[in-house]
Amino acid sequence: MAKSKSKKQQSAKSSFKSQLPMLVMLVIIGIIGAVALLPSVFTQRNPIVEVITPQTYTTAFLDTNKNHFLLDVRRPDEFASGHIA
Repeated sequence: MAKSKSKKQQSAKSSFKSQLPMLVMLVIIGIIGAVALLPSVFTQRNPIVEVITPQTYTTAFLDTNKNHFLLDVRRPDEFASGHIA
């Protein structure tokens, strides 16, 4: 019985060793693919942030009905001093 287990273990080890170069190559290809695709993913999810005046916002977005997202991050006292809408 001990010899039988030993042969199976050796067989499994040699099988893994024979597949190791293929596994390493697949990992390398995966890393290269991820690195190639990451820049395009980040540019799509991180648009340019612009600081604009209320007048510029009105003429560039409200008057033209462009699809956009406005995030006002001012404090309540700043907002009370004047806002777009």
